[in-house]
Amino acid sequence: GWSKEIVDDRDWKTVNPLIDWGNDPGYKWDGTGWFRFHMYVDSSLWGRSLAMLIGQLGASDIYYNGKYLCSYGEVGSSEAAYNPSQNRLWRELKLDPKSEQVIAVRYRNDEWKGELKLGFAPGFVINVKNVNPVLKSVYERTMYLVTREMVFTLIPLILFLFHLLLFTFYPKQRQNLFYAVCLLGFAGITYFNYEKYVVTNPVLIILYYRLNDISLPLTAFFGLLTSYSISSAKLPKRWMIFFALTVPLLIFGIIDPLGQVTNANYVFLGLVMINLSIVSFRRKHWADQKGSRIMLGGFIVLLFFIAYQILIDYSIVSPPFNDSQVFVYGMLALVISMSTFLAYNFSQINRNLETQLENVKRLSEEAITQEKIAAKLEIERRTIEAENERKSRELESARKLQLSLLPSEIPNYKNLDIACYMRTATEVGGDYYDFFLSDNNGLTAVIGDATGHGLKAGNMVITIKGLLCALSENSNLEEIMDQLNNAIKKMNLNMLTMGLALVRLNGDRLIYSSAGMPQLFLLRNNEKRVEQIVLKTMPLGAFHNFPYNQVEEQVYPGDVILMVSDGLTELFNSEKEMFGPDRVGDLLLASIGMSSNETINYMVYESGKWAGDAPLADDMSVVVIKIPVN
Repeated sequence: GWSKEIVDDRDWKTVNPLIDWGNDPGYKWDGTGWFRFHMYVDSSLWGRSLAMLIGQLGASDIYYNGKYLCSYGEVGSSEAAYNPSQNRLWRELKLDPKSEQVIAVRYRNDEWKGELKLGFAPGFVINVKNVNPVLKSVYERTMYLVTREMVFTLIPLILFLFHLLLFTFYPKQRQNLFYAVCLLGFAGITYFNYEKYVVTNPVLIILYYRLNDISLPLTAFFGLLTSYSISSAKLPKRWMIFFALTVPLLIFGIIDPLGQVTNANYVFLGLVMINLSIVSFRRKHWADQKGSRIMLGGFIVLLFFIAYQILIDYSIVSPPFNDSQVFVYGMLALVISMSTFLAYNFSQINRNLETQLENVKRLSEEAITQEKIAAKLEIERRTIEAENERKSRELESARKLQLSLLPSEIPNYKNLDIACYMRTATEVGGDYYDFFLSDNNGLTAVIGDATGHGLKAGNMVITIKGLLCALSENSNLEEIMDQLNNAIKKMNLNMLTMGLALVRLNGDRLIYSSAGMPQLFLLRNNEKRVEQIVLKTMPLGAFHNFPYNQVEEQVYPGDVILMVSDGLTELFNSEKEMFGPDRVGDLLLASIGMSSNETINYMVYESGKWAGDAPLADDMSVVVIKIPVN
């Protein structure tokens, strides 16, 4: 009904349909609304056909004198039915034979807030013009866009493939790779710059604005790398400064697609050109490069057109032939000169290779001698490799044997939630965990840490495994420790010792004994605190008849028992700081509510994040036992 001529719209707000809100408009807009425009038509125009074009980023239904005229996109009655579309086509508007006429538009743009933040006008504008000039303008603009897009996109793309192939065939000339990326960026500048005036999808229009803004710094940066790699075998350190400037420009170009990054891009481009001038005129190596004046001429032409483009952008001078994108001529000149120079340089390299062939013939006898020496060295290398392979096989066998000593599955004892984790510092580690079940003594959990790591530590683990299989039925943990200590001491293993911790669970009773292992962590679920049970003892095999003892605690439903090797408590980060037992306790406290497996994953992740890139200096083992809640 709002499209009808009889609607009284005298109390409607007068607004700019572009909805370009630089200031508070004083009215509410939720993305959908009606707009009406009254116009007075002279009788000489009655019955004539005009050309009409609506520019928009949303969707619209257009009515003329109360009659439906056309739609662009789908306004729809729901969010799913809404489909925006930018219009590029003129259509006929035949004027009715009367003086007062009205155009009514139902317009919708659900993305207007986001487009407004990006700098776009989220509304619409309608142009009404004479048909003949419009047809001529459309033809000329189409030819203009198609011709320039083909010329300034295809030329750099063809050269991009050419220099990429040159790099593929001869990777040592990095300048071909850098220049190929530079050419790809230049093709992107021209393609996106022209395509944003052709496509009708608003999402693509915004995307092309963004891609156009990020193509310029990308092109300039890789053009600079090209000049560096031509003038020197090693890139100067200041390339990292330009890289640090390029990254925020790329990010800013993605966030702000409407060209507000243009000033920053021009400043960056100016810095690049100044640096290129320094490289061109001060480096002696450039003077030694035959044909370098070809490339320098391209730089001079580019500088001229960039300066001309800046004057046009700031309305200081008028564009020639209504062509507001003159910078592409300078870039095309640089592209052609650079490609010519690189091709010339490549031919010079081939000529130099021919000269070097004569030197190769002269040095052939020396080469034969060197080959004999190399053959002898190759035999020695293969001998060393064979020996290393033999040792690797032995280490792999030892590693598989050690893994076979670990329990193949977690025991199911009175619904205890048990999880384990081990990570070795070398192929064969010295850490060990195990579980033993008995009818009378309940569940015995074991965690151990042999001296060092490698084959010797692995042999100690095998010894302890065998002894525990025989002694685990003993009801007294102190006696088990004493017997293990005396047995290892009698073996005369010199300085090889074994840290070991035993936890026995029987009902709500926990018995703990330790030989040179880190403290036992006990999370009291009801009290939301962590106890650290410390037994200061020596590792097994250190002293004859060392007095080992045991402590007894009562556990309650929800309590969590944590056993660790010193690979966790003595974990170091890159700053040489030790992780320490307090951090372990804090992680255990923070894991309240997690399962045992989740607790281990959480502790491994957080400790790894704290350690960063620091290598693992010692084996790390973790055993978590959670008492079930009744």
